[in-house]
Amino acid sequence: MKKIFLAAGLVLLGFAAFWHFLLAPQWTQRIPPGWTWQTNFIGAQALPDERTGKLPEKDITILYSRETRIVDEGERPSSVVIDDTYITKDALTNQKTYEYAIRYPLDPRTGEHLTPEYRGDYALFPRNTARKDYRYRASYIVNGIPLTWQKEAELDGVKTYLFHYKGPIEYTITYLGTPEYPGVIVPVGQVIRCSDEQFTFKVWVEPLTGEIARLEESCYSGDYIYDKSTGKKLAAVMRWGGESAGDDDILRLDRIRRDRKKILWLSRYIPLALFLAGLALLVPGLAPKRGRS
Repeated sequence: MKKIFLAAGLVLLGFAAFWHFLLAPQWTQRIPPGWTWQTNFIGAQALPDERTGKLPEKDITILYSRETRIVDEGERPSSVVIDDTYITKDALTNQKTYEYAIRYPLDPRTGEHLTPEYRGDYALFPRNTARKDYRYRASYIVNGIPLTWQKEAELDGVKTYLFHYKGPIEYTITYLGTPEYPGVIVPVGQVIRCSDEQFTFKVWVEPLTGEIARLEESCYSGDYIYDKSTGKKLAAVMRWGGESAGDDDILRLDRIRRDRKKILWLSRYIPLALFLAGLALLVPGLAPKRGRS
């Protein structure tokens, strides 16, 4: 019997190590098969007056929509291709006021960019997001921004990390337009950027999953066309801003809770239970024989 206990204990300890180091990382990848992320929220926007070319004082209500999904995972586990689409529509007319879509290869294990010149930049926060600064590059933020860790923040009982950026941004290429959105094309030597370096971007990230729980972004000073060489402001393009809230955040937090529970079971609870069971079987297997009285 001692040999049986000893053998069973060693098998369970080996399987616990196999589960923890080989199986769990595959089952808890940052971008698992079928992964998607989306947000829909209401914000504000203002377009230049056709007569004066200036931005009006009053904003209109805009529907913001962003969706990120896998479009190619033929190179998994080393790479997946992500499609990142951003659309805004007039809440009254349902007409598109902005649209931009981009695709890029990411490391499914970490959410990092695989394009050589973007190495070290994240499009998605990694599992076990740390309290440190990250360089973020996704959607219309094509040139990347440094996100600074601010503090812990609780959202409906879910602990999150708040990351923040406020400063300059240039996104000329994101205004090129699509078949359904005419865009704003500028001549060579001109760029579109948020004026007065007032672009603001905040994200609340659940650290274990790396998922964004809440999002806030804006350029209330307005996007303008600038002369690249002189820095002179030439023409207004758009004033905009919004943040996720309400049902959108509630649904996302529910999904984060489910994902968090799944990751904890696969990466911690099950291998720990196997390890403890193995130790429990080793005790009688290694116990010395007692002599007869």
